[in-house]
Amino acid sequence: MKKSLVSEGFGLGKNFPLYYLTTINLFNYLDRYILVALLPTIQKELLLTDTQVGMMASAFMLSYFITSPLFGWFGDRGNRFRWMSLGIAVWSIATAATGLMKQFFSLIFMRFFVGVGEAAYGSISPAVLSDYYPKERRGRAFAVFFMAIPVGSAMGYLLGGVLEGLIGWRLALCAVGLPGLGLALGLLFLKEPKRGAQESTDEQFVAEKSLKNVLVPLARNVPYVLTVAGYCAYTFVLGGIAVWIPHFMERYHQMPSTKGNMLFGAVTVIAGFGGTFLGGALADRWAKSTPDSNLRLSAYTLFLAVPTYLLVMESKGMALFIGSVFLLEFLLFMSTSPINAEIVNRVPPSMRALASALAIFFIHLLGDAISPTLIGYISEATNLYTAMYLFIFVLFLSAVFWSLKPLFFWDAVPLAEEFKLPKSQCHRGYYGEGVRENSLEAFERAVENGSQMLEMDIRLSKDNVPIVIHDDSLERTYGHKGLVKNLSYVELQKLGVPSLSDVLRSEKIRQAYLNIEIKSTVLFSSKLERAIYSVVIKNQQSLNRILFSSFNPISLWKMKKYLPLVPRALIVSDEEASWNKWYLKTAFLGFLACPSLLHLNQGSFISQREKWKKREIPMGVWTVTDQGKAGEFLKLGAVSIISPIPRIV
Repeated sequence: MKKSLVSEGFGLGKNFPLYYLTTINLFNYLDRYILVALLPTIQKELLLTDTQVGMMASAFMLSYFITSPLFGWFGDRGNRFRWMSLGIAVWSIATAATGLMKQFFSLIFMRFFVGVGEAAYGSISPAVLSDYYPKERRGRAFAVFFMAIPVGSAMGYLLGGVLEGLIGWRLALCAVGLPGLGLALGLLFLKEPKRGAQESTDEQFVAEKSLKNVLVPLARNVPYVLTVAGYCAYTFVLGGIAVWIPHFMERYHQMPSTKGNMLFGAVTVIAGFGGTFLGGALADRWAKSTPDSNLRLSAYTLFLAVPTYLLVMESKGMALFIGSVFLLEFLLFMSTSPINAEIVNRVPPSMRALASALAIFFIHLLGDAISPTLIGYISEATNLYTAMYLFIFVLFLSAVFWSLKPLFFWDAVPLAEEFKLPKSQCHRGYYGEGVRENSLEAFERAVENGSQMLEMDIRLSKDNVPIVIHDDSLERTYGHKGLVKNLSYVELQKLGVPSLSDVLRSEKIRQAYLNIEIKSTVLFSSKLERAIYSVVIKNQQSLNRILFSSFNPISLWKMKKYLPLVPRALIVSDEEASWNKWYLKTAFLGFLACPSLLHLNQGSFISQREKWKKREIPMGVWTVTDQGKAGEFLKLGAVSIISPIPRIV
C-alpha cells in the first residue's frame, strides 16, 4: 500500500491542500448559487417569465458541461494547478461582471463564462485530490471537499438574502465574485502531486494521446457508465430543487422570497454538511466488509428519499415542510462524496480528469442544465406543484441505476493485508491410511506435512454445537446410522467426531489458516451461524486466520453480520443436482455473500474463469488431486488450490 501524501488524520497540518481546495470549492458553489437566491428579485426587476428564470440557471450549466471535457483532456496532460487557477479567475471575474449587466441576454452571457471557469476547476480537482489520498481514505477526503456543496450553496442563499437587503443584488454579485482572484493566485504556490501517487503499483500513468483510446474504454466500463447514469438523474433532481423550492415556498406556503432563501439556505447548510460527512465516513467504513459500498449507500439513501420527497410535496404546515426538506437534503447529500469517489476509483489515474469531466458533461446535459427550464415550462402549462412531482420518478430512477452494479457486477471484498492466503488448502485434512477426513488427527497430520491452510466442514449437533463433519449422516465416515442433527455433542464426541472448538484449541494447528465451510441449507434460521460465531469469538487469536465458505450465499450474509471483517468465499459448482439452481451455479447471489473470493470446482473454473478474471474476482479451485493440473490452474489465474494432498503446489 502506498503511503499517503497527507497525515493520517484530517487536521490542518499536511492536509492543507485538501482544505485549500475545499475553500475554493466553497466559493465555486457560493458564486453559483447566489444568483439562484437573487433570481426572484431579478425576475421582478427585469420582468422575466418562469421560462426565462429557468434559462438563467440553465445558461451556466450549458457552458459548464460543454467545456468540462475539454478541461478534463487538458487536466490529464498538463499542469493541473495552472488550469484550475485560470478557471477560478474566469468564473470570479464573470460573477462580479454579472452584477453590472442590465439586459437579460447580457446576464446570460456572463453566466456562460461563470460556467466555463467552474468547468476547469470542477473537472480537474477530484483527480488531483485522489492523488493525495489512498482509496481507503478517499471517501472521507471527498466528504470534506464536497461539504463545500451544501455550505457554499447555503452561503449563496444566505448571503444573497442578506446582501440584497444591504447593498442590492448587483453589488452582492460583485462582493462574492472578486475574492476568487486571490484564491486563484494562491493555488499556483501549491505543489502538484504526481499522477497515480496513491495507486498500489509503481506503474507510470501516461495519458493516452488518442481521444478514441480514452472514450472507448470508458464507454465499455459498465460500473462507470451506471454510476454516471444514476448521477444524471440525481443531478436533475438536485438542480431543480435548488432553483424551485424557494419559489414553491413563496407560492404555496406564502413565505417571502428573501426569508424563504435564508431559511432554505440554513436548512441546506446543516443537512448538507451532516449528510455529506456521514455519507463519506459510512462508505469508507462499510468498504472494509462490503463491496460497492459507495453505490450501495447511495442507492439506499435515494430509495429512502422517494417517500421523503412525497412528504415534502404534501406537507401543509411550515414546520412539517421544513422538517421534511431537511431530511430530504440530508439523504440526497449523503451520496455526494461516495459517488464522486466511485467515479475516480473506477478509472486509472491517467484518465481521471477526463472521466470526471465527462461525468460533469453528462450529469448537466441530462440533469440540472434542463431540469430548471423543464420544470418552469411545465409550471407555466399547469402549475409548479404538478411540475415538481416529476422529481419523484427521477429519484427512483437514480436509485435503480446505482443498484444495478452492486446487484449484477458486484466486486470482491479485498483480503486484509495480514491475511496471506496460501496457494494450497488441505481439503478435510490429510486423511487416509486409517485416518478419517475432518478429524483432529487429519488436520494435525496435514500441518505436520506442510499444510498452511486447512479446509473443514461444519454442521450443527442436536444441542447446537458446531461439529466438524461433511455429511449429515455418520454412516460413510463413522459407520454409524445416525444423523448429526439428531445426536448431542457428547454422543458425537464418543464416536470421535470433533467440534469446531476442539480444532481451534489444538496447539498443533494454531498457526494454520482455516477455511470453515458452513454446511447450511436453511434460509431463515441462523442457529448454525450464531453457534460458529460464539465459538470463534471465544478464540480471538484465530480471527485473523479464518475464512468462511459456503454454497449458501445467505449463510455468508449472516456471517458478515456477525463477523464483518472475517473474509468469505462463495463456493460454486457446475454439477447437476436438484439443489444446485442456476443462481448458485452462476454466483448470481454473490452480492448477498459479499465474498473476497470464489471457490469453484474444476468444471466451473474452466467455463467461468474468463468472466471472473475480467471482473478481478479472485478464484480458488476444488477439489484437485493432480499436481500437474494444480499448477496449470494457478497459471490460468487461480489463487488457491483445495486438495486432499498437503502442499500440492
